[in-house]
Amino acid sequence: MGLSRARTARSGQVYWNERRLLEILLEKRPRGYSFIPSPYAAGVIRCSSLFPYGFILVLAKVKGEPLYRRWADLYAHQKESVYRQVLAAVSALRAVGIVWTDPGPHNVLYHQDDADPSVSVIDFECIELCNGEAVVAKPEMTAIFGPKVVQQRNDRRYTRGDEDDELGDYSESMFATFKGTVVEDARK
Repeated sequence: MGLSRARTARSGQVYWNERRLLEILLEKRPRGYSFIPSPYAAGVIRCSSLFPYGFILVLAKVKGEPLYRRWADLYAHQKESVYRQVLAAVSALRAVGIVWTDPGPHNVLYHQDDADPSVSVIDFECIELCNGEAVVAKPEMTAIFGPKVVQQRNDRRYTRGDEDDELGDYSESMFATFKGTVVEDARK
């Protein structure tokens, strides 16, 4: 078992949005993403002392602790690795027409083992649909790392001539798919 998120019936739209986002990401990349936990199970809660009726979403188990607890102690190369993984997660979200509106170091789990650090981005209850072209900047990165870190990294990247870290062009079809199913599922 892994992370579980329970929602009351009143917050059903939040549940459906988060569930559908994770399903779309899994459809787009069946083997999943290393930085976003895959959905394990989802359904309706019919009998619970906390939620007489509601919804539950169970995600694959991931290791880690909130990034804000470790960021200050990381070496520069570890910070760069974490930054790149979070940027890849944000790019994956943008590729399916999503802006993550509740990003922060509390929603990034950090894990260090013998290899490079790994991160898992969690908590997509606050998202907004977007046309990929409409959101050029990645406000999620600033919310997680702060404007100074983002600016320093961008300055280094452009002076070195690195390519952008995007996963590819924004997908209009994925945006349309998400937009249609969120509205459909919410009515069920």
